[in-house]
Amino acid sequence: TRDNEFTPTRGTFSEVSFRLSPGVSGGLVYGGATANTRWFASLYKDYLVFATRIVGDLIFGKAPVYELARYDGLLPRDAPGGGWSVRGVPRQRYHGKIKLIGNFELRSMFYRFNIKSQRFGLGAVGFLDTGRVWTDYRKVELDDVEIDGLFTNFKVGVGGGLRVTWGDTFVIRLEPGYSLSDKTFGFYINVG
Repeated sequence: TRDNEFTPTRGTFSEVSFRLSPGVSGGLVYGGATANTRWFASLYKDYLVFATRIVGDLIFGKAPVYELARYDGLLPRDAPGGGWSVRGVPRQRYHGKIKLIGNFELRSMFYRFNIKSQRFGLGAVGFLDTGRVWTDYRKVELDDVEIDGLFTNFKVGVGGGLRVTWGDTFVIRLEPGYSLSDKTFGFYINVG
């Protein structure tokens, strides 16, 4: 129900996807499921928009190591960590069969202008991201220490940035993020 595919100000977008690998090598037969929902609410026109995204991902079977640090099937993304999940946390640092990610943003498109016949927009964003992985569906111990730790061991990233739009579909995102949990910094540039 979102009002725009690339810069929504109200509505929702939700999807459920499944993936399956027949185990091409090493007997790595596995499958996965992802639930992804996004909600947008205009607090004041497009000058102030609250956006949130919640993602849950499950992997079943014997997956390769690299798959344990990703979610989704059609367009795989790293999680948690990196510019598409918990900004500020380094990509592919955490691996597990269960993933939960939450993104919360305040967005503002505060200046629109034209150069000849081309339309542009300049905006800003502030964000709070959080995410967590669990190694497996059962408790996993290494030297009598539980690997996953406490349930509340969520990774947290905060930051802000600039957004530039060109027309209706081209968006440039410049977003520095700092992880409060990992004490790491990342700078993300996404063009598309």
